[in-house]
Amino acid sequence: MLNRSLDEISQRLLFARTDSLPEDSIYSEQELPGYFSVLPNEEEEENTPDIELLYKAVLQVPEKIKMII
Repeated sequence: MLNRSLDEISQRLLFARTDSLPEDSIYSEQELPGYFSVLPNEEEEENTPDIELLYKAVLQVPEKIKMII
């Protein structure tokens, strides 16, 4: 499922810290200052994939990740 380069993953997925839980979140983890989320990268924002968060997202919601990647 993740036989993609990090560049391709970062073009399709956005890894972001937010104060509140994003509505379009594919996968989120709550942290002290807010949420760390995997989101669809609809505007192709430049970002760096968080490998650990991506791994957790693939284990928890593989169907959502598969649809986007």
